[in-house]
Amino acid sequence: MHKQILQNIKKYGKLPILLKELREEGGYSIQSLSSLLDISRTSLSNYENGETFPSESNLRKILNFFEIDVNTLMSDSYSKTNEIKELLKEEYFTIQSRIDTLKHQLSLLFSAK
Repeated sequence: MHKQILQNIKKYGKLPILLKELREEGGYSIQSLSSLLDISRTSLSNYENGETFPSESNLRKILNFFEIDVNTLMSDSYSKTNEIKELLKEEYFTIQSRIDTLKHQLSLLFSAK
């Protein structure tokens, strides 16, 4: 990986947020992910907390495991995608609540007959 790319990734500081989100979305504990990546649990935890930055080889392991392109760490695309996911999730629950209300109203209507 080119030094300038590593510097930009550090500068934009998205790795800790992205790493934690991907780990949690995948259902991995820090321990299980550290075993899968062959990175110490302490190092992985430090990467997530933004206390240290991974070596180039560890960064490659992380990016390859989650199939993340280096450019994702330097753009807003991932965070925008997550924002859209959250909005859609909220809309889903709103719609589901309305459906449940309508079902209840229909059941009351038909049980009154």
